[in-house]
Amino acid sequence: MIFDIFKKQGNKYKNFTVSNFVFIDEIKSTLIELTHKCGSKIIHITNKDIENLFSISFKTLPSSSNGVFHILEHMILSGSEKFPIKDPFFSMSRRSLNTFMNALTGNDFTCFPASSEIEKDFYNLLEVYLDAIFHPQLKKESFFREGYRLEFLKPKDSSSELKYQGVVLNEMKGVCSSLDDKLFHAMMEKLTPDLPYAYNVGGDPKKIISLTYEELLSSYKRFYHPSKALFYFYGNINTEKHLDFLEKNVFKNIKNKPAAEIIIKPQKRFDKPVEHTSFYPATEKDVKNEVVAFGFLTTNISCQKCVLSISLLDSILLETDASPLKFNLLNSKLCTQVESFLDLEMSEIPWIIICKGAKKENRDKLFKIIINTLKNIQISKELQEAAFHKLEFSKTEITRSFGPFGLSLFMRAALLKQHGCPTENGLKVHSLFQDLRKDLKNSKFLEDLINQYLIQNKHLVKLTMLPDINLGEKEKEEENKNLQNIKRHLSEIEKNSIVKNYEVIHKKVENNRECLPEIEIDDIPKKSKFYLLEKEDNIFYHNCFTNQIIYVDIIFDLNRVSIDDLPYLSLFSSLISEVGCGKRNYLETLQYINSYIGAVSSYILLNPKVEDKNRCSPTIAIKGKALNRNAQFLFLLLKDIVTSANFKNEERIKELILQYYTALTHNINQNAINYAISHSLKDYSVPLYIENSLYGIPFFKKIENIYKNLEKEIPILINKLEEFKKIFSSYRIVITCSKDFYKKIKKKNFYGINELSFPKKTIKEFSFPLKKDLSAEGKIISSYVSFNALSFETVNYTNPSSPFLLLASSLFENKILHEKIREKGGAYGVFAFYNPLHGTFVFASYRDPNIANTLETFKYSVQEISNKNFTKNDLDEAKRKIIQKLDKPLSPGKKGICAFYQKKSNLTKPIIEKFRKSILNATMDDIQEAVNKNLMKNIDRSKIVSFANKELFQKEIKKLSYSLNIQNI
Repeated sequence: MIFDIFKKQGNKYKNFTVSNFVFIDEIKSTLIELTHKCGSKIIHITNKDIENLFSISFKTLPSSSNGVFHILEHMILSGSEKFPIKDPFFSMSRRSLNTFMNALTGNDFTCFPASSEIEKDFYNLLEVYLDAIFHPQLKKESFFREGYRLEFLKPKDSSSELKYQGVVLNEMKGVCSSLDDKLFHAMMEKLTPDLPYAYNVGGDPKKIISLTYEELLSSYKRFYHPSKALFYFYGNINTEKHLDFLEKNVFKNIKNKPAAEIIIKPQKRFDKPVEHTSFYPATEKDVKNEVVAFGFLTTNISCQKCVLSISLLDSILLETDASPLKFNLLNSKLCTQVESFLDLEMSEIPWIIICKGAKKENRDKLFKIIINTLKNIQISKELQEAAFHKLEFSKTEITRSFGPFGLSLFMRAALLKQHGCPTENGLKVHSLFQDLRKDLKNSKFLEDLINQYLIQNKHLVKLTMLPDINLGEKEKEEENKNLQNIKRHLSEIEKNSIVKNYEVIHKKVENNRECLPEIEIDDIPKKSKFYLLEKEDNIFYHNCFTNQIIYVDIIFDLNRVSIDDLPYLSLFSSLISEVGCGKRNYLETLQYINSYIGAVSSYILLNPKVEDKNRCSPTIAIKGKALNRNAQFLFLLLKDIVTSANFKNEERIKELILQYYTALTHNINQNAINYAISHSLKDYSVPLYIENSLYGIPFFKKIENIYKNLEKEIPILINKLEEFKKIFSSYRIVITCSKDFYKKIKKKNFYGINELSFPKKTIKEFSFPLKKDLSAEGKIISSYVSFNALSFETVNYTNPSSPFLLLASSLFENKILHEKIREKGGAYGVFAFYNPLHGTFVFASYRDPNIANTLETFKYSVQEISNKNFTKNDLDEAKRKIIQKLDKPLSPGKKGICAFYQKKSNLTKPIIEKFRKSILNATMDDIQEAVNKNLMKNIDRSKIVSFANKELFQKEIKKLSYSLNIQNI
């Protein structure tokens, strides 16, 4: 219910004045905007969604790459006036039933979002966040822990060597080892030299160590004040409740006057293009992976029609391999992969075209192809409509790809508000489309845009990124020299201070979380969430609101294939939607998808059986989604893909392999933790072995072998892919859409998709002997920090101990690992994960400066819980944390398919409900017994896999109590 007082601009509610009220039909929501008398802005997108979200946001403009706002983001959530404990953020994450909690540092903003489906819980979270943001303790101890500090290698021995430590420092060492991060910041430094975007807001590790505690406090005072805050709300809670809560918890306590408003001045335009060469850390595999990028600075964000026009142009020119500019660049054979990037949240929009797998000497040739294509292109009506369709679909779909839907709308609309633009421009996209369509009636409109923003745009950076296999070593040497120099000039008092600081950070502090609000265990819903599936013949249907989008999965039982063929099967699944089908070649198929389909792809799931972890019912599925009005086109495309995918175009298959290999090699660091976990698990069951072969190191090796022996391997690959087309046999269809629309497509007999005919086959189960290799392995990558996995076998879902092991995983994380590995050890992340279906337990850390100590701590955590070193409150927090995961909301497109695969694994409602009941009723004795019985014995028979660079392995291997077999990936 919306009070009438909010429906008219200028109306007042207490100390708030209404500045905007508008219904947004395309998201079935009402936008209410208000201003507090102190100057704060409030946005509420109100609707029927029970998942309410808030986000408190500030403009935070860096003036260096020392990471001050990133470190502040961490420290703000590390204790406050009302909640004076060191980790209220992480504590609240397990004292609530939140559906999302985070803090995000953007290029020119910092925001603090959280969400819950329970009103009481929502306001508990908001209370803690508000106190943290406006009354943080910002202790020096937190600065040393979250930012950076000096420590001795032997912490209490001041004669030993110095090292740097800190959570953000180690996080950014991991981030900055990636090519994409290096490329973006090298580009922004040159493209926007006068703007905050020239700096790495997350922090450059070489610059983080120059930040002082005093500068951090000064930055907080300048940028964090209620008058500078944007308070954003989304969901079905009444607006006046939010306003009353803010008045009570924020505005009544305002004491000091704020500084002047923070403004981003425009970038002065270049007289001529800038050329620049930079380097990224690489391994021997990357020595040929040079990258060329062209960055154009385009329009100001305030012109949303201009931004939309550029987005449209980007889609026309570069959306798929069939798009004219991308096609010409790939067809030149001067690069193997082409990407484009638009940052639509910056005050001035950069448009970057990236050519990977290129050569530095071909930079000018690639640029010439871009300019010649742009000068000669004829943009047809069909291309325009396809691009419009893609934009419309992306703005219409309700997804959780980056968190709750309310957070997506925050990114679209509230960030616009912070740049001084009308909020509704980020929500009422269809009206902007209509204006743009009017402009397109002028045949010169797109041509003029291309000329203005690309061809004639002198504000251009031509960037070359070169691999350097010695960069990591050189940067480590530079850091060591710096540390040696610091140590030479340390007084005895300063040395003692470093030792004392270590002791303070590592001192066991009683963290009394009882000051924090919580959801009582008795308030937790006793029943699990289930999504109803209706069945008619071979069609399963789930009814829900999808915002005029239909989701379709055609699911085939997967027959047994040989172990050696599993990587080929993975390629088959990846490539089937990228080739021609029906009467269309691959270019026509991609154009068809762009014109009518939201997305289409294939995936493989193993569906391990709940009663036996070594048995599974693998499936391969072709899935697609489309606007309701295009359902016929979706069904016809899916039918064509499964009946007539064409892998015989040798040039196309070569092109795709080059793209895949380039992407895989460039993303090794980002995917290192996934590779490590998958490799550590592979010998524990048939499904896990298959999964590793499909997506792990064997898949990478297969792609690499094809890439290195292209002429020989491509014919073999094509034969394999064509042969795999015969795997389609018995199938089911899962459809998710509204009830009314389902009736319409049913009348059309689903456009014939349910009448597909395939030869009947007896499905043979995957079964093969497993050879356990428990030797510890190290894989060399170019990352400055490590990614570690320790895994072992245990009981599966149906064992009575299973729910208790899931709770134990949360206790390991919250009681021990977070403090010892993140807070004290400096790793960015650590987790313990029990998979009941696979019957495995995994400990993992990522962006971690340590290996040996981390692995010892994993084992120590099991010992601690087995000794019952935890409280009933700790167990209650674990229960809330696990229920959060089990009850996490799904986006509309995921609900029906989730229900189907639960059935496929024999996860029936009684089994799920029994499991939940055991979690809620678990006692401390249950946990201790389950850990002693199922983990203590098994952890010594674990598999360890670590990914890091050579230098870190050389340092850490001396500390290990076991041998580590170190190899290139």
